[in-house]
Amino acid sequence: MNREYKKLLSQIVLTPGLISYDLNGPGIKVKKGRFSPIYINMKKIWSYPEILSNITKRLKEKCVGCNCVIGIEAGGSPFASVIAKELEVSLVLTRKKPKNANIFAGDPITGGGSVVIIDDVLATGFSMEKSLENIRKVNRKVALVVILSYGMDKIIAKKYDLTVHSLYQIEDFIQALPLEQVKMLAPYIKIYQKKLLELLK
Repeated sequence: MNREYKKLLSQIVLTPGLISYDLNGPGIKVKKGRFSPIYINMKKIWSYPEILSNITKRLKEKCVGCNCVIGIEAGGSPFASVIAKELEVSLVLTRKKPKNANIFAGDPITGGGSVVIIDDVLATGFSMEKSLENIRKVNRKVALVVILSYGMDKIIAKKYDLTVHSLYQIEDFIQALPLEQVKMLAPYIKIYQKKLLELLK
């Protein structure tokens, strides 16, 4: 990890309310039926323009050459909107609804070329499945760009036949915390990663 990425990470982890955890109970609900001992709420950084801007800049570097940017609601939407505008490419946002997930908001995705899907946190990739189905109907080379990954990048890339770019891994986040928190949280992260592996089989 280069110096700029380390500096940005040190700013991110200090964001108030970013990291919460439940180590003695069932965990924090992150998806229906799935609980994590640690929850990284990336939406907290939305209130900090400098951090938001620097993350967007790093994400945009991974999107150069694409002709469409898709933002996964809600975590990927603010980044995708700015990136699409700055790169002057099409923007599509997906809206998740209980009975009709991943509805496209914006112009239909047509033609060829390449698509970049933007999200904040990547655990299993399940939240983008419907979007991928719609993209595959008309396109196209697909890449997934996220801020934080729980370490399943290679498995998800193979499973969904796409390229995955992550700015940081969960281990990077944990190691950037004070030492006492590192010692406390690291074992629980490994346990959760094993659960994710089981889900992806």
